[in-house]
Amino acid sequence: MMFLFALRGIKSALQREPNMKIHLVASVLAIAGGIVCHIDTLSWFAVLFSIVLVLAAELINSSLEAFTDLISPEFHKKAGMAKDMAAGAVLVTAIGALIAGIMVFTPHIYDFFRQ
Repeated sequence: MMFLFALRGIKSALQREPNMKIHLVASVLAIAGGIVCHIDTLSWFAVLFSIVLVLAAELINSSLEAFTDLISPEFHKKAGMAKDMAAGAVLVTAIGALIAGIMVFTPHIYDFFRQ
């Protein structure tokens, strides 16, 4: 039953959070790139770990934002700070994922254009 609640939470985030959709599209593109480039096992680990980290951070950020809005519907400086910090965590993971993607895919892109 808890599995169904978790799926409902993911579905809710996909329906309500534009950034979750962006991260999901980027994830699909990264996986497709990995398939097309025939990346090695270690590269797959880096790509998949990055995807999981970013999506999890986005889910945590979204839940924190919803909870903060529930307990503090009017503006409060500390509530805003908590939301900003959670958004910052997503940004940090997304930048890390971008760097991992550059490290994994740059050699393949270079080889493609060199031929």
